[in-house]
Amino acid sequence: MFRRLGVALGSALLLLGIGLTTRAVLPGSRAAVAEVETRGAQVPSNVTELHLDPALVRQAQARAEERVRVASYLAALAEFYRPKTGVNWDGIARCETGGNWAHQTQYDGGLGILHAAWVEFGGRQFAEYGSQATREQQIVVAERIHARHGLSGWGCKAYG
Repeated sequence: MFRRLGVALGSALLLLGIGLTTRAVLPGSRAAVAEVETRGAQVPSNVTELHLDPALVRQAQARAEERVRVASYLAALAEFYRPKTGVNWDGIARCETGGNWAHQTQYDGGLGILHAAWVEFGGRQFAEYGSQATREQQIVVAERIHARHGLSGWGCKAYG
């Protein structure tokens, strides 16, 4: 019975993010109880030792490592799509289309990119038309246009 209680308590602590130190997760460790108590968690008075199932510990560690990998990937993706020119694309969008990133005319999207330019600068990797792409995707295409032509194609370049 105490083993099941220890496993359940240890699993709950791991899932709640209280996290025991390596010293504290060793089966039979009285230090585990002291560690939990110093972190402010309540340990039932009849529990003197925590016995954590090594399989549950490995599963929790694997989940935590996967979260770190996903977070690293998302950070790298955000950095890739981050505007590199320092242009205030939101300012240009406010001037060009009132900040409407779904704007549909001959000049599509929030930045008012001509459809032919959208196609020429690789916008179709994101969407058929600029108005169908996200703000970030429109900025990626705008950065490509800016690399070749600067802000000359935008009537609202003063807001950039």
